[in-house]
Amino acid sequence: SLGGVGRIFANQLNLDA
Repeated sequence: SLGGVGRIFANQLNLDA
């Protein structure tokens, strides 16, 4: 969920996975 800072797209789900 660290991508939430600058990646509020599908990438956020990718980082969480």
